[in-house]
Amino acid sequence: IFNLIKKGYIHIIGSDTHSLEERPPYMDEALRKIAQNCGEEQRDILIENSHKLWEKIFGEQDEK
Repeated sequence: IFNLIKKGYIHIIGSDTHSLEERPPYMDEALRKIAQNCGEEQRDILIENSHKLWEKIFGEQDEK
């Protein structure tokens, strides 16, 4: 998967989590591994692209 990210084939990162108690997303771990294997800049691009997609679909998101 890291090779696909580096080549630019993956543009967003997300989770299919439906419940934080029963099946948590572990996004912190995933983002840390992406940064280690692809660099912090690539990780930040994936995060930003995910935010842009969310905002396009649902509108501005509230920061908590």
